[in-house]
Amino acid sequence: MKKLSPLEKKRLIQVSVWMVWGRWIYVGGLALVGLISKIVGGVNDNFSTPLILAFIINAVILNFFYLWFFRRGERWSDLSLRLVALFFLLGDMLLLTLVIHYAGSIESTSFLYYIFIIVASSFIYGMRGTFVFAVLSSLAFTFLILGEHFGFLVHLQRYYFSLPLFRNATATLMIIVNVVVSFFVTGFFIGFLAKLTRKEEKNLILEKEKTASILQSLDDGILVLNKEGEIVHFNERLKDILKISSVKEVNLDGCSDDFKAVFSYVFSTTDIDKLKKIGVSVFRDFILDIDGIKFIKVISLPLREADGITGIIRIIRDETKEKNFDKMKTDFITVAAHKLRTPLSATKWVFEALRDSSSTPFSQEQLENIRMGYESNERMIRLVNDFLNAARLAEGDLKYNFKRRDLKEFLKEITDSFAARAHSKNLDLKTEFNIANADVLFDADQLRAALEGIIENAFIYTKKGGQIIIGMENDLDNQAIIIKIKDNGIGIPAKQQKLIFNKFYRAENAMHVETEGSGLGLYLAKEIIDRHGGNIWFESQENKGSTFYLKLPIK
Repeated sequence: MKKLSPLEKKRLIQVSVWMVWGRWIYVGGLALVGLISKIVGGVNDNFSTPLILAFIINAVILNFFYLWFFRRGERWSDLSLRLVALFFLLGDMLLLTLVIHYAGSIESTSFLYYIFIIVASSFIYGMRGTFVFAVLSSLAFTFLILGEHFGFLVHLQRYYFSLPLFRNATATLMIIVNVVVSFFVTGFFIGFLAKLTRKEEKNLILEKEKTASILQSLDDGILVLNKEGEIVHFNERLKDILKISSVKEVNLDGCSDDFKAVFSYVFSTTDIDKLKKIGVSVFRDFILDIDGIKFIKVISLPLREADGITGIIRIIRDETKEKNFDKMKTDFITVAAHKLRTPLSATKWVFEALRDSSSTPFSQEQLENIRMGYESNERMIRLVNDFLNAARLAEGDLKYNFKRRDLKEFLKEITDSFAARAHSKNLDLKTEFNIANADVLFDADQLRAALEGIIENAFIYTKKGGQIIIGMENDLDNQAIIIKIKDNGIGIPAKQQKLIFNKFYRAENAMHVETEGSGLGLYLAKEIIDRHGGNIWFESQENKGSTFYLKLPIK
């Protein structure tokens, strides 16, 4: 049996509660007809007053049970809800058939009350439910009448008149009363359901208006299309961004090719098949020349309904201000970094000359100061290079020169360059190269920057006496090589791990240890590894250390 969706379950519960309230009306009407016929008309000798009251009490108890059950519908399983709803309808049909039998069968107009069960089934099960319960009601009534006609069932006579039925005033009056009351009860029942329906329609309209108001107030353009590409909804901001007066009638004559490209994409169902497969957002960027250069991002989302993906939602975002602001930041960083490179290079030359000087004797303390000054200057140079690389990356100007070479030997060179530093800081620098050779296509300068940035972090954030392991292994299943850089340093707090590859982001505990970091090392490393067609990820536990993995494809 198909599982109910949350929306379907909510509807079944709501409709069932409606039917229970409606049941009070038709059970009350049926009881009223029976008692009036019994007391006023003096008919239904076989349908005694205690028996009528027993039916009424039974109906009331069941109604309270149904109301209690369906009001707590969210806690019940789909199967329990379906079974109780079915029992509700079948039970009422059985009780009504018994009432008709005791009320005189063919002589009674109580059969009219089958209408309420059929109407209730239509609300719960739709058109198929109406047909099924119409058939079941017809079979129940037919079985009762034919059973009494052929003697299978005892006929309980309703009227005892010597005159023909149509000439008997009492019988005529009772039939009129039965029919009129039945009509009124039917009217009340249908009116009650109509009132509930109108109330829900009003709520839906209010929700629709509220949603429309929210969409109109958004700063992004919104367009909703069905599977056929027909417009379901849009907001006014869409027209502002695309500089069009109408969404449904746009004259593309004389428009630029870039505008035609954006328009044909936005107002089509392109990507709907892709959205069905991946089920998540699809992003596309466009550049438009409308009253100046505009940067447009189109985010496509699947329009989901109960029966699956029925359309596509386009979010059209004007990112011109953000792009211009980013460019200003990038330009500033580029200019500042370039201005700093010359004095830093000069300072580096001075420190190297002092360090390598043989003519001037320095004390141990002076040599230590020169070393510290040289290392600080080197950190500043790396920082400037990071800024420049980030700026080039943002502008798309970071150049790559891919060449095939032995990655194992390359990694060994980088590791050896940190040996002296490991010794000075009393760190255990180990290598685990579980691979014979690694002939890989990569850019040596860019990959060196990525690896040195991660290893540099391991040195900075691992305390004296700690351990750093640089390893390499084959990933034969994915035709790739995995580089591992592991430390037992301060680690990364769990809540901050998802942000660690963001530009300029630094974990809080890292800032307490080293105040001078740029927050660009891991950002650049990820971009560089991505450009090589690889992946980068990590495992980390605060105060226990981190392990970074870089996977590079064997091309």
